[in-house]
Order: sequence, then structure tokens, then C-alpha cells
Amino acid sequence: MNADADDIETARHSAWAYLDAGNHRRAREVLGTALALAPDDPVLLVLNAFAALGLRDYIGAERSAWSALKLAPASADGVRAYALALRGQRRLVEAEWWAWRAAYGSPDDYLTRMAYAEVLADIGRLREAELEVNEAIRLQSSDPDLFVLRGNIFRRQNRIAESDADIREALRLRPDHAVATHNLAVNRLSRGRLSEALRGFLGAGGLDPSVAPLARRNIAVVVTKMLRRCTWMAMLVIWGAVQLGIDADAGRSTIFWRVFVGVSALALGGAVGLFVRSVPIRTLGALLKAEPILLLRSVLILIAVAGGVVCAVSGVAGSAVSGAVTGALFKIGPPLLLFGAIALLLGHYTRR
Repeated sequence: MNADADDIETARHSAWAYLDAGNHRRAREVLGTALALAPDDPVLLVLNAFAALGLRDYIGAERSAWSALKLAPASADGVRAYALALRGQRRLVEAEWWAWRAAYGSPDDYLTRMAYAEVLADIGRLREAELEVNEAIRLQSSDPDLFVLRGNIFRRQNRIAESDADIREALRLRPDHAVATHNLAVNRLSRGRLSEALRGFLGAGGLDPSVAPLARRNIAVVVTKMLRRCTWMAMLVIWGAVQLGIDADAGRSTIFWRVFVGVSALALGGAVGLFVRSVPIRTLGALLKAEPILLLRSVLILIAVAGGVVCAVSGVAGSAVSGAVTGALFKIGPPLLLFGAIALLLGHYTRR
């Protein structure tokens, strides 16, 4: 059976359109139908390889690209697709050779330069990768993915200001670019700007479902850092409560420690409020459920806020509290909480 040439051409155009729109699954469906009619069409095979790459089916992409290359060995797109399929499987030595072949077989094709830069960055040859992506940008300065790639290369060289500039250029070219939004948040996280980083990760996850798993992992990192900061602040509140109890038991003035504990508790309460406002309840609940140590930190922090306010207002944190049971609780509680906070912090750094 001879394939209808018009149907094949229509399938090619439709597949390109779906690939450009990021709908790799639909592109693969169209190409599957067309390849059933023309299984030896190298263009369809290359397009099918790119659709497979978009779906992270790197083995399928490798097979399709290799089939295309057997039919059309000089196909620059075929070589590039094959190199990217090998890269996806972390076969970087092979990927580097094929990406080099693509780039220097078609030196004026910015996409082949970009693929070579990606592989070079993966194997740690960052300066060479930068030169390749610079050449790709010279050839095509309107593709935001190029600026995202160069921003990543700059970040890995700790050139954060340059990385920020490139990622912002990518967002200027495409404001809804999920990877750029995510990577700008990574840069903010590296500077300790946790609230801005969190907003960026939340935004990136909403823009592209494929970025969402990575964004969720980084949200967990931000939440962990936020709670660790709050745990340090809780230690100040608890330590002040311990000192308040010592002075109360000794009959000394407790004014200084009341003020200290009160101010520290209010500062911690403000930090907790900002934290709760920043993190969606559903996201926070899932993280606390998955990480029991984060739940323990949260409980300790809330106890520190409430206990600090009570100690500051009442002026007691030891046996001076009326009632033997309550007095014992206020006398023993702050030291136990202090040891608990230290244990939680030590547990974090030990796990790292």
C-alpha cells in the first residue's frame, strides 16, 4: 500500500505545530498514524524522536532517531535528536560526540549549538558550554531557552548576577516560562531570600505540570530552611524563659528577662505568621505529613510562642507559679524544650 503524499505532508505540519505548542503526546499520536503509512520516512522518524524526548521516553527517542539516521545520515535534526536521547539516558560520553558532530556539521543551526552546550554543561565543561551558547544566541537571540541555559551555566559558576540577568531576559521573551521562573527562584534561594524563592517555586509548579515535581522538592527545601530559622528563634525564647525561671527562683528581678522573652516571642510569632501566609495550607500539610521532623519543629515553635507570651505577661517561669504541678511544669518545661530544639537542629545538620 502506497502512502498518500498529501496525508504525510499534513502529518508533518501537524506534528511540528503540536511540538511547538509543547503537546508532545498529541504529536506522537499524529506521527504514529503517519508512520504506519510511511515507516521509512526520515522526517517523520525525527519528529517522532523529538516527541519522545518531550515525553522523556529517551529509549524510544534513541530508536526513532537512529532509524532516521540510517535513512538520512546527514540529517542535522536526526543527529541532534540522537545526541539528546543519549543525554537523557546519561550516556554523556556518546552524547558529547554526537552533539559535537551535530554542531560542527551544521554550525549555523542554533539548535545544534544549543544541544552541544547542554551536553558540555552536563559533563562540567562550563566554559566551553558558555562559548557554544553564546554562539547560539548570536544566531538566534529570540529563543528564551537559550537564556535559561546560559543562566544555568552562570549559576553553576557562581555568577549569580549574570544568571539573574539571563533568566529575566528569558522571562521578558516568554513571561510564562516555567523553567525560567523556577530557576530564578533557585537563585533567590541561594541568596537566602526564602519568601521570594517560595513564591517562584509555587508559580513555576502552576505554569507547567512537568516542572511541578522539581518545584515541590524545592518548596520542601524552602520550608525546611524557614522552620530551621524559626527553631533558632524559638531557642532564644526558651533560653530566656530558662533564665527567667532561674531569677524568679532566686528572688531576683525578672523585668529584663520578661522583656527579652516577650520581644523574642513576638518576633517569632511574626515570623510564624509570615511563614503561614507564604505557604499554602495544603502544601504545608503534605510536607508536615511526609516529614515528621518538620512537624516536631512546628510543634516546638508554637509552644515557644505561646509559652513565651505567658512567661512575659505573668513574669514567672519557675516555682514561683502558684500550684505545685503548674510550678513544676514551668520549671522543667523550658529546659526540656531547649534540649528538644538543640536536638532538632543537630538532627538536621547530622542528616546533611
